Amino acid sequence: MAYVDLDRFILVFGETEALQLTDRDNTGSVDEDVFDVASNKASSFIDDFLRSVYSVPFVNPVPLTIVNIAEALTRCELYSLDPRESVSEACEKAQEMLEWLKSGKIRLPGLEPLRPLGGATNVYLLRG
Repeated sequence: MAYVDLDRFILVFGETEALQLTDRDNTGSVDEDVFDVASNKASSFIDDFLRSVYSVPFVNPVPLTIVNIAEALTRCELYSLDPRESVSEACEKAQEMLEWLKSGKIRLPGLEPLRPLGGATNVYLLRG
């Protein structure tokens, strides 16, 4: 299950960027297959990273923090052949958020971890 879909990605990052990142055959349209591969890879990475802490995959409603991280990681995946500094920073921030979630430094609102975590507070980071 992918945590971000193409419509939301376009809403967040714009159609021009989605086109630039996915239109590898220069067709003039967003390639949904390219996007889906990147989105699924990002979602799998999140699940693999957090499976020792939370029951994954996250189901509806998927916590907004997870969606935001998935957006950043999907974008990173799409840029992987030509990373930009701002995208690299977003990738680092998304991975840092996953570390915080795994360690218990922050928690996802409304979801109980599979094991006790100390010192976490609910947060809504990245885009709200």
